[in-house]
Amino acid sequence: MPAASPGIYQALGMHLETTLVLPELIQSAPSVEHEPLVQVVEADHQQWPELQASPHSTPTLQLAPQEWRLELEGIGWFRATSGERLEWQRWDDSVSDRDIRTFVATSGLGALAIQRGALVLHGTALERDGEAILLLGHPVAGKSTLAGVCCNTVGVYSAVSSLREP
Repeated sequence: MPAASPGIYQALGMHLETTLVLPELIQSAPSVEHEPLVQVVEADHQQWPELQASPHSTPTLQLAPQEWRLELEGIGWFRATSGERLEWQRWDDSVSDRDIRTFVATSGLGALAIQRGALVLHGTALERDGEAILLLGHPVAGKSTLAGVCCNTVGVYSAVSSLREP
């Protein structure tokens, strides 16, 4: 398999255009057949417009209609808007692409999917005898640990802990 490169990727029913290498995602060829591309771009968070945050916002996570912002000290700033654009900025030059990718490919894409009307669940899927078992829960609740135990002791055949398109 060739190494990932900047370009167009596919995830959660979206086609993403980015200069950031995202090896965790499936690369996609340009096509006129799919919906418009979601832009994933580096940006200056100080240029973002003022936000009228919802009462559900926190100092780390700010929410407004069709607007999601995440500030992670020591990592960077992330912004998803209207399900069409994901912007990010490094905290400083010591932050690696891998650190940025972690939040672009998880929290950022999840925010875009929610803005597009998708139901996003946090879980792990298992398969046994051709049927699915879905473990849902809060982060660090033990879903993957339970899946591992099931794979080793009760005849569950595989565990999948990645984002999949419907």
